[in-house]
Amino acid sequence: MGARPRNRRKDATHKFTTHLAECYGVIFVGDVSSAKLVKTKMAKSVLYAGWHQLKTQLKYKDITQ
Repeated sequence: MGARPRNRRKDATHKFTTHLAECYGVIFVGDVSSAKLVKTKMAKSVLYAGWHQLKTQLKYKDITQ
């Protein structure tokens, strides 16, 4: 049985942010307003992206400003 989608997303986010942490010393994250982006053509992609989880992982790895 495969991993649940939520766990696969968490794993992918963890691997991506680890890669960023290894390649860059500091990452600046702008103000991403998912509520405003949902009203665009890319709504499904925005909802699926998990911006909060990405920002949380980067903050945990202490590379954001």
